[in-house]
Amino acid sequence: MLIGIFAFLISIVCFWASQRLIRLYLNVKKWNRIEAQIISKEVVYDANLLGGSSACSKYTVKTEYQYEFKDKTYTNSKIMLAELLGGRFATLEWQAKKIAERITNPIKIYVNPHKPQESVIFCEGITLYFIIAFMGFVAFLIGLVNII
Repeated sequence: MLIGIFAFLISIVCFWASQRLIRLYLNVKKWNRIEAQIISKEVVYDANLLGGSSACSKYTVKTEYQYEFKDKTYTNSKIMLAELLGGRFATLEWQAKKIAERITNPIKIYVNPHKPQESVIFCEGITLYFIIAFMGFVAFLIGLVNII
């Protein structure tokens, strides 16, 4: 019974997170694509990041970029979609370096046409969001089997 309840809780979290991320992904894909100039970029180790159990997965890319939208200049630092939701990303050092290599001058970014100060470099990962939804479905089935 306890396993069933725990599985249902996991399924609720997975469904909630996946629908939120999928909606964000689809909305950002509709944003304007414009060029930005990279001001700074570095791979950093951050002990405060929640990126796993080991020190190896606490690397991130810190960047700052500048862009013009409707004759106004903006500066931002968001790279991944999760950052638009207030999250941060942590990864292994080699993965962070690979992400940093993809950030070159000039770079195309996504800019929210209704809130131009809101932008992000990468809009990818929808497959991962569907995997999270699938995990929620599996957890739901496990919960159902353990309660019945």
